[in-house]
Amino acid sequence: MNIRRMPSPHCWIIWMESSNPRGGYQSMSHEYVIGIDGGATATKGVLFDLDGHEVKRAESGFANFSVDVDKTKLHLESTLDSLTSGLADNDTILHIQMGVAGLSTFSEVNDYTAVLSQRYRAPVAMDTDAMIALQAVRRGRDVNVIMVLGGTGSVIMTQEDNQVDMIGGFGHLLGDEGSGYHLSMAALRHVINEVENGLNNNPLSNVIMAAIGAKSMTDIKHYVYHHDKKTLASLSQVIAKEALAGDQEAVHLLKKEAMHLARQTLTAFRRFKTKKTLVIAFRGGFLLNAPHVKDILVDILHQQLPDFELDDTPVDPVIGAYHMSLTKLDKKVIS
Repeated sequence: MNIRRMPSPHCWIIWMESSNPRGGYQSMSHEYVIGIDGGATATKGVLFDLDGHEVKRAESGFANFSVDVDKTKLHLESTLDSLTSGLADNDTILHIQMGVAGLSTFSEVNDYTAVLSQRYRAPVAMDTDAMIALQAVRRGRDVNVIMVLGGTGSVIMTQEDNQVDMIGGFGHLLGDEGSGYHLSMAALRHVINEVENGLNNNPLSNVIMAAIGAKSMTDIKHYVYHHDKKTLASLSQVIAKEALAGDQEAVHLLKKEAMHLARQTLTAFRRFKTKKTLVIAFRGGFLLNAPHVKDILVDILHQQLPDFELDDTPVDPVIGAYHMSLTKLDKKVIS
């Protein structure tokens, strides 16, 4: 018998429990699903009951197969170990759904999920981190979804019934319009054009040149070809600051990025074959935080589209993993 005191000073509850060698207690059995969000900075996992209540949360290092396969596996398994420790012997994990960055570069998905399934005694499915983010928007509802992601890079993802599609997402060499990186490159091209035309006193160009420590065209080339995409994209913050200070050329560059995203979003909408409630979700730090971008995008969409539900408050992608688990288990959420 175990006696535990509840937060109220006048409330005591008695559980009839027996010790469990796994570190938990053996009482009535419970059924759970696990959602994992493996991203570039951290791996986050949640143990859910079937009603979607968070029972336990764990976190480990990054998970990106395109960066380091071994460390990604280590961090995924560390998160799963933390979530499953302390469960009773008669508790059941019905499904484990993962969303992991860099999945397209990992050729051993089936073998690895089979190993995990045996180790954790549960079916394991692995999709991209973008997929669970999309499902966190849809949350099992019968709606058409457009998720507009504008961060360092950009992509538009859609779902109609069970059909998932993508607009853009070709990376910085072929696209990334409507992103911090694309804005930075547009600004640097603007500087080059100004310098080549002898307009060396342009305020925005001067600020950008100072930000990257450049005094000549050669310095600009050296900066671009000796820095990674994330570093180059960070120049967008300099442009945003100038726009907030009233620089009209900076404002113009930001508006163009919004128009790129609007064009892609409208293309995505035209692909839908059915008329259902439309949910458009905005995700990504650039889209949500850069001045003018979100407001202009919303204005264009309201002008061009019928009624839609705007979702611009990101939720934890592991919620999407939970809903994917329920779909695969053919269970419905109790609302």
